[in-house]
This record gives sequence, C-alpha cells and structure tokens, in this order.
Amino acid sequence: MDDRKFPLAFFLITLALMFFALGFRVNAAAGSDLFNPSFYCEDGYIFVNEAHKLGIVSIVTPYAGYLHLIPRLTAYAATFAPLSETPLLFHVVWILLFALFAYVMQTRLASIGVPPLVQGLAMVLLVVQPQAGEVFFTVTNIQWLAGLALATYLIFPFKERPGIGQALLTAAVGLTGPFGMLVLPILAVRALAFKDLKQAWPVYLAVIISAVIQAGFIAFSPKILNTAPSGELSVWLSAIIKFLSFGGEYPLATVFAFVFWASIPWHQVFTDLYARVKDPAGVPTTQQVASICTGMLVVVAFGFMAVGFLRDYPTSMSPVISATGVSGGSRYYFIPYSLLILAATVSTFRSYPRMLCALGAFSIICAANFVKPERINFQWDAYVKFARVTPDLVIPTGYRADQVPGWSVNAGGLFEGDTDAMGISIPLDAVSIENGEAMKIDGKTVVKSTSDNFSVNFPIEQCGSSSAVGVEVSGVRSYAGWIQVLGGRDRNFDDRNSVLRFNYPGEFTEKFAFTRDLNQNTVKVRPGFVPGEAEIRAIKVFCLK
Repeated sequence: MDDRKFPLAFFLITLALMFFALGFRVNAAAGSDLFNPSFYCEDGYIFVNEAHKLGIVSIVTPYAGYLHLIPRLTAYAATFAPLSETPLLFHVVWILLFALFAYVMQTRLASIGVPPLVQGLAMVLLVVQPQAGEVFFTVTNIQWLAGLALATYLIFPFKERPGIGQALLTAAVGLTGPFGMLVLPILAVRALAFKDLKQAWPVYLAVIISAVIQAGFIAFSPKILNTAPSGELSVWLSAIIKFLSFGGEYPLATVFAFVFWASIPWHQVFTDLYARVKDPAGVPTTQQVASICTGMLVVVAFGFMAVGFLRDYPTSMSPVISATGVSGGSRYYFIPYSLLILAATVSTFRSYPRMLCALGAFSIICAANFVKPERINFQWDAYVKFARVTPDLVIPTGYRADQVPGWSVNAGGLFEGDTDAMGISIPLDAVSIENGEAMKIDGKTVVKSTSDNFSVNFPIEQCGSSSAVGVEVSGVRSYAGWIQVLGGRDRNFDDRNSVLRFNYPGEFTEKFAFTRDLNQNTVKVRPGFVPGEAEIRAIKVFCLK
C-alpha cells in the first residue's frame, strides 16, 4: 500500500489467479457460478430492508452490537438503483473490496522483501484455505476480509508516512465490524517495536477513533459474547486441536499440519524477538523486522481465534463442513488461518527449502479440506418480477433457514403500478395428483394427501413465452417444513429447478417464483417432505414478463 515499486502488473496476475481459485468455491451444478450475484443472510434481511426502511439513518444503525459501515453504505446506495440490480451492485462492491484488500495484503508482504512468486502463492492459499466459504461473495461478511486487511496493514512497518487517504480508509475498515477494537494491541506493539508513532500518527488516530466509536455502541448493546462459555477443559482442548490441525477431519491434513508448524523457524523468531527486547532503542535489522512481524501475525491469529471461541460455542465450530455436517462458525477461522499463512511466508521466504515445505504442506491441507459452499440460485430476478404484480411479497435469499420469513427481502411498497394482479386460478379437479385425492368440502374442491410424498402437477401452457412464472399456493398442513415448487417438462422435474419456502403447521399461503425455460410446460407443487397430513385449497399462476 505504501511501496511505490510494487509491481502492479504482477498483482493483477495474482488477483486473476485468486479469482480463478475462487471459481472452484462455487457449485455450478446448484445453479450458481462466480458471475451469479446473490444475497446471503444479512445482505438482504438486515442491510437492504433497513436501508429502504430507515434511509440514510441506516448507515449509523448498529447490528449485532456494532457498526457495519461498508455493508450499510452499499445497501443505502442500492436504494437508488432498481431492486432487480441490487444483488449485482452488492456483488460488484464485494469484488472491488476483495481486490483492494488483496492489494493491501500483498503490498505488505512486498514491503519486507517477499519475492513476487512467493507473494502470489501465499495470496492464492488465502482463498483455498480450510473454509466452508461463508466469507466469500457476500458484503455481509466483508468485515472478515476487512479485519484481515486491517490487521495485516498494521502489523508490517511503513516505509513511508501514511497519508490522510490511508487513514480514512483505515477508519472505514475499523467501523466495519469489531476489528478496529481487536487490533488495538497491535498498535501498542508496533509503537514499541518500530518507533513510528510520530511518523504514522494519522493511522494510529484513525484506528483509535474507530475503536472508541465501536466500543461505545457495544457498551450499550446486549452482550455479544457467548452467554455461557464452556468451562470444561476437554472442550477447549478439543477446539484448540481442531484449530491447530486445520479442521482435524482427515488424517492426511493432520499430518501435514504438523509439517506446517514444524517448518516455521521458531528458534530464529524467538532469538530475534529477544534481541529486540534487549535493545529496544536500536534500529531493528531486516531479519528482526521479519521475526517481529511473524510473532505478531501468530499471536494475533491465536488471539482472534480465542475471541471466536468466546463468541460462539467451540464444540459446534469447524473451519470446514465436518463428517457430522457441522460447519458453524467457519468464518471465525478465516482471519487466523490467513494470518498463519502470512506468518509462514514471512518467516521462511529467505530459505526456499523451508518455504516450500511450509507452503507446500499448507497446499496439501487446503486440498484435503477443500469444500464448496452452498451457492443456490434463489431466483431473485423472477421474484422481483413477481413483486411487481403482487403486494407485500417477501423475496427469499440465502441461506435457507427453518423459520418464517427466514432470510429475505421485503419487497412490499417498493413498486408502484399494478400490484393487484389476479393471477390464473388452477382448477383443482383438473390437476394430476400423486399420493392424494380430490374431494369437495363446503362446495369447493380441495386436494388432500392420502400418503407421504404427496404432490400435484398442472400445465402452464397459458403462460406462452413468459420468461418467469409466479405460483401462489394456499392450504393447510399438520407439520412444519418446506414447501416445494418445481418447473419441468411434462412429468420430468429436477430439484435444481425448484424453489422452496418454509412454513409452520396450520394454514399457509406461500408465493413462489422461478425463471422459466420455454420448454418447461408443467409445474409440480409438493407441500412437504415429512410424514403428515396436507391439503391444497387453491393454486394461482402468474405469467411474468
């Protein structure tokens, strides 16, 4: 960031390789890819909804106890764009910020002499590390990239006096998540180690101001740490072992985790740190600077992981999706593991055998633990078209949660014009029924289940060349669970071409929308996936342009 000789062309090549590696993090079979924007969790449910509801005030509205400046600014800017383009805007912002933060981290490696090829390898490992993927492609979790960039930026020495622009960017990052507070110890250590408080005071001041602001919000918010951290030693030991083994799921990865830790020249690091402590007034040598940075990277990594264990439940956390299906809290591992990659790079780049051993071992760990996050196509475009013709539509977003309304965007009131379209009622006595039967109740035809795996099929030729279809289903169920609507050809359906909504037991009216291939001429409605009684009382179809 402050090295004018940094080769920009090489960074662009590295960035291209990072995006190429990120392309393997998405599941094309699930209907998504690197170029398919989508919302994730708080992207829509908190930030977009509150931006539309509160306006500019939403920018300074805390969530989870602290400010999220970058997501809030993104969401507020999105209120001036068409709703259909909002996910694209979020996606573009994430890509630009990812590139910016990658630039900060790579220039910091370059500032202490790490060769370009080694920089590139380390940066690619950041995106293929053991990680369930929840920090990627979502502005909601940009705070983890921001926190990583902030910690990295502050750990390495400055070659030049930081300018006001760098200070303002540092403050913006510090106001995006709690990391402005968590990096305060880094300021104290670097002030003692590098003696640059007078030179770099704008950055010091920016971090302190952002930390004070965030602390003020947290002080008046509900407790954000785990309300009942486990006191059992075995729980903490198990969590620490999982952290040190980078997941602890596969023997191969565990063996190479030991190789990784053994490859770092700990004796050299401690020797240099001790020499610096003995002579704090002297100018640190190049080797001592590398060791100081290595020490801070490792200590901060362990510190951030400890905060993660306090914030969540260690027994339910895993950096990757484990054999038991656990992947909770994988985001907490992202910054620590990234800092450890940087520590291994900084401490070994002068010894190529050690460097190849450390980064090679970590590459094998990444390959053994590689997983793809859920990147399902939630049919945003189709739902936005549906919202134009039906009032108070709630648009589902990722990921799927067993609750109502779940992660979603409230599109009610965001459109003017025809929001009272009647739709086309589907005669229930003419649908094709599986594991159910049609009957008359109070003069109206309903379709009731007679066994499990109950569903109804009906044609949609009436929609002609419509590019999307909306379906409204009303009924009653004896159980909670997902309701599924699928588009297909005749009686051929594929779960990848389906949309789902969750609802509780009792009466329900749910709206579904999906982009339609012109060869799709049939819709299937499946009221549930678990045993129980279900009844469909009405179905409407909306042909969307």
